[in-house]
Amino acid sequence: MHHQLDVSGMTCNHCRAAVAQALTKVPGVTHVTVDLATGRAAVTAEPDVEFTRLAAAIEAQGYGAKPVPVAGLRKDGEASTDGPATT
Repeated sequence: MHHQLDVSGMTCNHCRAAVAQALTKVPGVTHVTVDLATGRAAVTAEPDVEFTRLAAAIEAQGYGAKPVPVAGLRKDGEASTDGPATT
Protein backbone atom coordinates (compact mmCIF):
# COMPACT_ATOMS: atom_id res chain seq x y z
CA MET A 1 0.00 0.00 0.00
CA HIS A 2 1.23 3.49 -0.84
CA HIS A 3 0.75 6.55 1.36
CA GLN A 4 1.54 10.15 0.43
CA LEU A 5 1.86 12.62 3.29
CA ASP A 6 2.24 16.38 3.47
CA VAL A 7 4.80 17.02 6.21
CA SER A 8 4.92 20.45 7.83
CA GLY A 9 7.78 21.94 9.79
CA MET A 10 10.72 20.49 7.85
CA THR A 11 13.33 23.19 7.20
CA CYS A 12 16.59 21.31 6.64
CA ASN A 13 18.13 17.97 5.75
CA HIS A 14 18.27 17.02 9.42
CA CYS A 15 14.48 17.41 9.55
CA ARG A 16 14.09 15.31 6.39
CA ALA A 17 16.29 12.58 7.85
CA ALA A 18 14.40 12.60 11.17
CA VAL A 19 11.07 12.14 9.38
CA ALA A 20 12.48 9.39 7.15
CA GLN A 21 13.96 7.55 10.13
CA ALA A 22 10.73 7.82 12.13
CA LEU A 23 8.68 6.43 9.24
CA THR A 24 11.16 3.62 8.60
CA LYS A 25 10.76 2.45 12.21
CA VAL A 26 6.98 1.97 11.87
CA PRO A 27 6.38 -1.80 11.71
CA GLY A 28 5.27 -2.85 8.23
CA VAL A 29 6.88 0.05 6.38
CA THR A 30 9.01 -1.23 3.51
CA HIS A 31 10.17 1.94 1.74
CA VAL A 32 10.28 5.67 2.56
CA THR A 33 11.17 8.71 0.48
CA VAL A 34 11.02 12.21 1.99
CA ASP A 35 11.36 15.28 -0.23
CA LEU A 36 12.36 18.42 1.65
CA ALA A 37 11.62 20.72 -1.31
CA THR A 38 7.99 19.61 -1.66
CA GLY A 39 7.41 18.76 2.00
CA ARG A 40 6.10 15.34 1.03
CA ALA A 41 6.78 11.82 2.20
CA ALA A 42 6.02 8.74 0.12
CA VAL A 43 5.65 5.51 2.07
CA THR A 44 5.25 1.94 0.86
CA ALA A 45 3.95 -0.38 3.54
CA GLU A 46 2.08 -3.57 4.27
CA PRO A 47 -1.71 -3.25 3.80
CA ASP A 48 -2.40 -3.11 7.55
CA VAL A 49 -0.29 0.05 8.09
CA GLU A 50 -2.73 2.92 8.58
CA PHE A 51 -2.11 6.59 7.95
CA THR A 52 -2.65 7.34 11.63
CA ARG A 53 0.39 5.25 12.60
CA LEU A 54 2.54 7.09 10.06
CA ALA A 55 1.27 10.48 11.19
CA ALA A 56 1.90 9.60 14.84
CA ALA A 57 5.52 8.69 14.05
CA ILE A 58 6.04 12.04 12.30
CA GLU A 59 4.26 14.02 15.01
CA ALA A 60 6.38 12.34 17.70
CA GLN A 61 9.38 13.99 16.03
CA GLY A 62 7.74 17.42 16.25
CA TYR A 63 6.43 17.75 12.69
CA GLY A 64 2.92 17.85 11.29
CA ALA A 65 1.44 15.28 8.90
CA LYS A 66 -1.63 15.28 6.68
CA PRO A 67 -2.65 12.91 3.91
CA VAL A 68 -2.13 14.20 0.38
CA PRO A 69 -5.60 14.57 -1.16
CA VAL A 70 -6.35 11.98 -3.86
CA ALA A 71 -6.76 14.84 -6.33
CA GLY A 72 -3.11 15.68 -5.61
CA LEU A 73 -1.82 12.39 -6.99
CA ARG A 74 -1.19 11.14 -10.50
CA LYS A 75 -1.99 7.60 -11.56
CA ASP A 76 1.57 6.51 -10.69
CA GLY A 77 1.14 7.78 -7.10
CA GLU A 78 3.43 10.76 -7.51
CA ALA A 79 2.39 14.28 -6.57
CA SER A 80 0.61 16.29 -9.25
CA THR A 81 0.30 20.04 -9.54
CA ASP A 82 -1.84 20.06 -12.66
CA GLY A 83 -5.32 19.05 -11.64
CA PRO A 84 -7.24 16.04 -10.39
CA ALA A 85 -5.81 12.59 -10.08
CA THR A 86 -6.29 10.04 -12.82
CA THR A 87 -6.51 7.08 -10.47
